Amino acid sequence: MKTMNDFSAFRLNKNQMGAMKGGAKCTLTYDNGYKVTLTNDEMTKGEAAAAVSGMYGGQFNEYFGLQEIECTD
Repeated sequence: MKTMNDFSAFRLNKNQMGAMKGGAKCTLTYDNGYKVTLTNDEMTKGEAAAAVSGMYGGQFNEYFGLQEIECTD
């Protein structure tokens, strides 16, 4: 009889589980090289990009030197 230990080769790490779960990850890059990563499990890449651009765009760019927003699935 097989037990759960027989299936241990199929265990996933946290990154693999997160990739299967879905959601989006956005990285904000500033002019001093500092990067901040935001994740949201409930949004698609497009929704997350629009939300982050809305929150961190405009004057935030001018004051804090935000250079780039890159979102991935």
